[in-house]
Formats: sequence, C-alpha cells, structure tokens
Amino acid sequence: MYLFLTAYLLLAIPSAAAVLRQKQTPVVAIAWLLAIVLLPIGGSLFYLLAGYRKPVRDVPPTDSRPAAGIERMLWYGCSTRVRYRNRVEQLHDGGEAFAALISALQGARRYIHLSYYIFADDRIGHAIADILVRKARAGVEVRPLPMLSVRAGFGYNGSMLRDERTILSSPAVAETTYYTAGLGFSLSRSVYLDVAYCYVKDTTTPYMLFYGNRYADDEAKTEIYQSEVYTTDFTRHNVALTLGFRF
Repeated sequence: MYLFLTAYLLLAIPSAAAVLRQKQTPVVAIAWLLAIVLLPIGGSLFYLLAGYRKPVRDVPPTDSRPAAGIERMLWYGCSTRVRYRNRVEQLHDGGEAFAALISALQGARRYIHLSYYIFADDRIGHAIADILVRKARAGVEVRPLPMLSVRAGFGYNGSMLRDERTILSSPAVAETTYYTAGLGFSLSRSVYLDVAYCYVKDTTTPYMLFYGNRYADDEAKTEIYQSEVYTTDFTRHNVALTLGFRF
C-alpha cells in the first residue's frame, strides 16, 4: 500500500504541476487534473503519453528569421510551435477575422470542423449558420467540435421469475431501474474525459426470514411457524471516470 501511494504521489504531483504550467483552457486543465487525481497512476501515465506537450524553446528577441515574430506570437498565445507546410496570415481585427472565416467556410468542399466557445445570435452568427446549413445540404461534412457535452439516460431490467408474487426463502431481484447522467470533456482532438454518475435501484421479490414445522406431543398434529413477509429495495450510487483516446 505504501509503495502504491508513493508511486501515485511521485507521478501525480509532477503531472499536476505540468498541467498548471501549460497554456490551455480552464476546462481542459480541470479535466486533466480530475483524471490525474481520480485515476491513480493511470491518469498520470495517460497524461504524460497523450496530453503533455514539451515546452517549445522560446525564440530569442535578437532572432532575425522572418518567422521569428510569428513563432513567438504562436507560442505565447496558444503554446504551439511553427509547423512546416502551413500558411499563416495575420489578421488585425475582428472584421478581418470574420471575413476570412466566412471566406474559408464558403470555399469548403469536403469538410468543415468548427470549435468555438460562443455563437452569438447576431448578424455574423446568422451568416455563419446559413453557410453551414447550405454546405451541409450540398454534401459537405459539417462537424462542430464542442469542448463540453452533457448526457442522461434511463434503463430498466425486468424479473426473470414467471410469478413475481412467489414468496421465497431469500430475496431475489424482481426489477432493476437505472438513471445515469454524465459530463464529457474534450481534452484535445484525440483525447476525451467522461465523468458519469449512475443511480441503481433493485426491488426484490417477497421473502421470509424463516419458516418451518413444529411438532406437537401428538406427532400427527403439526403447526407451521414462519416470519413476516418482507420486500426490500436496494439502492446504489456509482461513479465512473473514463479517459479515452480517439484513433
């Protein structure tokens, strides 16, 4: 036990510190911290393998390369490095940014993947929505990429007994009802975290704690003695934490 706790702390503390140092959205940071804390050792290993990004060496201010300014801006703004075979265009204000966005959407031919925090109910929001609807009808794959998802569910299992009113000597499950709810977090394009809660209720068949025959002095006369008839409901509260990787 002490060895497991030591290994857990040696992995969890540096992993949590790395999460707090990296530049990422609060939702993603909180989700990674939950995985590290609630999944002993496994959450830390998964973060180190799939979520940790090695810090990019900062470009010295005296660097005269043409891409040095853009590289610094990308690193300070979103902790990413310059990649080859990519085109970067600097947009100075919202007008230029939305014009470029609408132009790119209108030129899409195969797919559109969008990830935005807010779509406002205004002129620009309606213009983007109209383009997405038109492109989807034209056969273009349109996929919004949300950071957070919410789900709920219900399940029911009936009894295996032909007659649920049969009185048994021990309780048997007559029916089971499930209620579930969950939150999903997109940690990156390929990693997600799902936190689920499940409420389970089992209802039993009628049963007796004891019963038997009692013989009187006259063996021909017997009397039956038994306990009261009971039914019992069992409830369980389950929490499941899933850390997944999309291929």
